[in-house]
Amino acid sequence: MSRRLIALTAFFAAAFAAMVAMMVIGRPRRPHPAAPPQIAPATPAGAATPGASRTGAEVDGELANGAGIPPGYRATNARNFIRMRLRELTMAEENYYQESNSYTTDLSKLMLPRRTGDVVVLRVTFAGPAGWSAEGTHPALPGKNCVTYAGPLNLLPIPPATTADHVQPLGERDMVCDKP
Repeated sequence: MSRRLIALTAFFAAAFAAMVAMMVIGRPRRPHPAAPPQIAPATPAGAATPGASRTGAEVDGELANGAGIPPGYRATNARNFIRMRLRELTMAEENYYQESNSYTTDLSKLMLPRRTGDVVVLRVTFAGPAGWSAEGTHPALPGKNCVTYAGPLNLLPIPPATTADHVQPLGERDMVCDKP
């Protein structure tokens, strides 16, 4: 390969990695350089600053109304975070099984990596010597979750299914989520 082709391939690989990282991290895109800077209006002394404390629904409503980020962006990122944490849980359960010949519902024994600002709630709903099932939730998706399992499905007391859509994983270690 020529040096120019190698350099071009490396450039596109780095650009693609940066784009994927921004999508996973969930940082909003930078405004266009030609866009005028937005200045917050002045508020009287003692008055509440607009937007100082807003709920996720208020922010999603604002984003959907043309603030530059597509609607559903928060929900999609929340599902991605849940899926990432469930994959980490799957690996941690397999590591635990190698040491103790059984799975566990105790998340403290699994030594999951800590993430700054992580709001995903994981719950192992069943664990035994033959398999386990788990679910993950996120505050940006109230009433919705993602589920997965490992081991023979007939040995689980209750087959895992999502809360809102009642969708079951297609197979072992498959993850399914409610639609945002």
